[in-house]
Amino acid sequence: TVEVTLTEGRHHQVKRMLGAVGLPARALHREAVGDIVLGDLPEGGFRLLTEAEVRDKLHYTGRAPATAAPETEDA
Repeated sequence: TVEVTLTEGRHHQVKRMLGAVGLPARALHREAVGDIVLGDLPEGGFRLLTEAEVRDKLHYTGRAPATAAPETEDA
């Protein structure tokens, strides 16, 4: 078992790194993406992102978060 921590990864980077030292990558398991941690989710499970997580990821990508249409007052 090898544990690798990357702060920035590229396509198949872990497989290439292990292959360079003669170790085959039989299975990979991602623990986290940024500050979003897998935690106790079962295999195949999911959870909804919090509003703060969505805002953070949209900010990171340079995209503004979607905003609700302004409410209008009927006269």
